[in-house]
Amino acid sequence: MTTLIVVPCGGAKLDHRAPARYLYTGAHFRYTLRRAVWLAEGRPGVDVAILSALHGLVDLDDELDPYDVTLDAAARRSELVARLVVQLLDRDVPDRIVALTPNAYTAALSSALDELGVRDEGVELVTPLAGSRGIGEQRGRLARLSWAEL
Repeated sequence: MTTLIVVPCGGAKLDHRAPARYLYTGAHFRYTLRRAVWLAEGRPGVDVAILSALHGLVDLDDELDPYDVTLDAAARRSELVARLVVQLLDRDVPDRIVALTPNAYTAALSSALDELGVRDEGVELVTPLAGSRGIGEQRGRLARLSWAEL
C-alpha cells in the first residue's frame, strides 16, 4: 500500500528561491511538516508532499520561488483542483492520501480525487484534522496523532 501524507503550505516564506521544505517558514507549517515526516519515517511506500496554493503538490526538495497566493478565491481553488488532477495522474495515485490540511486544502484534494473517479477504485482520503476550529486545535490533534490512527 502506498500512502502520501500531505501538509499545507504557509504564508510566511523566505525571500529567495529554496527547496519547498525550507521555503515556508511559519511555525504551524514547520510543526505540521515535522509531524508528517515523523509519521512517514521508516515506512516503505509512505511519502510526504506539500500542497501549495500556487503549485499544487510539491515534493519537499522541489525548488520554489516565494509567492503570495492563497486559496481564498473560488477561481484559485478551481485552478488548484485542475492542477492536482494532472499531478496525481503523473505521480500514480497513491492508495491512501493523509491530509494534514485545513478545510480549504482538504476540499481541493477531495474534489481532485472525485474528478479522477479513484475513490470507487479504493483510493482513501484520510482527514484527521477535519472539523478543526483553528490552528490550536489542529496542533493538538497533530500532537496526539499516531500511525495506528491512520
